[in-house]
Amino acid sequence: MPRVMIANRLEKCNSVDGDPCTISILGEPASKANSRRFVLIGGKPRFIKSKKALSYSKDFEKQCPVLDNLYEEDLAVAMKIYYKSRRPDLDESLILDLLQGKAYKNDRCVKLRYTEWGLDREYPRTYIVLGALDKIDEVISTLKEIVKKKGIMSLDLVSSGIKLLAGGLSLGQHKRKCPECHHTRSKHKHDKSLSINVGSDGIRYHCHHCETSGGWMYTKDDYVPRPIEIRDSDTGNEVAKNYLRGRGIVDTVIDNHTIQGTYTFNGEVVPAVGFPYRDGSQIVAIKWRSADAKKMYSQENVCQDFFNLENYKEGNNILLVEGEMDALTWLGCDLPENLTVMSIPNGAPAKVKDGKVDAREDTKFQYVWRAKKALDSAGEIILCFDNDEPGVALRDEILRRIGISKAKLIDLDGYKDSSEAYGDKG
Repeated sequence: MPRVMIANRLEKCNSVDGDPCTISILGEPASKANSRRFVLIGGKPRFIKSKKALSYSKDFEKQCPVLDNLYEEDLAVAMKIYYKSRRPDLDESLILDLLQGKAYKNDRCVKLRYTEWGLDREYPRTYIVLGALDKIDEVISTLKEIVKKKGIMSLDLVSSGIKLLAGGLSLGQHKRKCPECHHTRSKHKHDKSLSINVGSDGIRYHCHHCETSGGWMYTKDDYVPRPIEIRDSDTGNEVAKNYLRGRGIVDTVIDNHTIQGTYTFNGEVVPAVGFPYRDGSQIVAIKWRSADAKKMYSQENVCQDFFNLENYKEGNNILLVEGEMDALTWLGCDLPENLTVMSIPNGAPAKVKDGKVDAREDTKFQYVWRAKKALDSAGEIILCFDNDEPGVALRDEILRRIGISKAKLIDLDGYKDSSEAYGDKG
C-alpha cells in the first residue's frame, strides 16, 4: 500500500522570535547513500533520486506546511526519525533538503543539528523542531516533550468524508465506498474500494480505485475498545451449532464460549461461529468463521488478549493452544479445576526471529505482555501448539518470553493439532 500519510504542524511559528516550529511527517526517509541511483539519460550517465527517495519526497510535499515567514537566520534543528526496521542508518540529510522552501530559504542556515533514532514498524515517521540557534535547549526539550506525548497526529488534512466513515468504525478491517471518488465513477459505482484499517494506535486507509491513501495516529492510552452487544436473538443458529458438534465440541462449551449466528463475508450472509474475546463480562472483540467448508474468516475489533483469559484465576495452571477451536476441544475434556485453557489471538509466525525481545516493540506478541500478571502467577504453563513448522516457531517464541522454568510441552504423537488428535483418539 502506498505510504501517502497525513501530518500536521503542531505549533505555528511566524518568526525566529516566536516559539519553536514543530512539524510531523509520516513515512520512512531514504538515507543519503540510498537516495540516489545511476541511470543513463540520452546515453549520458546521470544520478537521480531513487524510487524510495522520490516516493518520500512526494509524500513530504503533501504533508509539510509552508511557514508564512521562512527562516533566514541561523537555526537549530532537532528531530527524531522512527524507522520501520533496524536496518537503515540514521540520516536526516534528505529531510533537511526537503525543508528548504518549506521552513527555511536555504539549508545553509542550519548551524546545529540534533537527531535521534527510533523504531516503529507500523508508523515510521519524523518529528521535527526548528528554532533560533540561541534557543537550542528549548528546541531539544520541545522535541523530547513531543516524543513523550507520542506525537498525536492531527486530522486537519483528512477529508471530512473519510473522517466521518472511519470515526464510527470498530477495531479491525473495513471496506466502504470511497467518498473521494465513488460519485465520479461511471462504472461500478457501488464498489467498496476504500479499505480502512482501524488499529489500537491509529487508522490507515487506502482506496484501490483513486489511490487516496493516508492515516492518523493516537495514543494507545486514549483508545478504549467499543463493547459489542450480543442479544439472545443473535446466537443459537442451529447450522452453526451443528457445525461445532460435528467438530466434537460439546454443547456446554458451545453455549459458554461461542456465538452461533450469522455473519456477512464478502457481501454474503452465512451461518457462522463467533469466538468472543472479553474484558471482564464485556465482549470487546469477536473472531468469526463460516460454519461450512469455505473457511471464511473475519473479525470485529482487534483481539488483543488470549482467548478465554477472563476465566483465569490467580494461581491456576495454564494450557496454551494455537487456535480457538483447539481451546474448545480442550475445554470439553475432563480437566483439573485449577487448569485454565487459553488460545493465542493471532496466527503462528513462519519462523523464529533473531534479536533481543523488547516488550515495548514486541507488537505481534503484545498479548503475552498484557497477560504478564496471569503468566507470572501460574504454577505451570503447558504448551500445545500445532505439529508443524509455524507451531514449533510459536512454541519457541513463547518460551523466549515466558522462560522455561515452569513450561511443559505436550507431544501430539504425530497429529497436526489438538482437534485432529481428539477426533481420532477421543
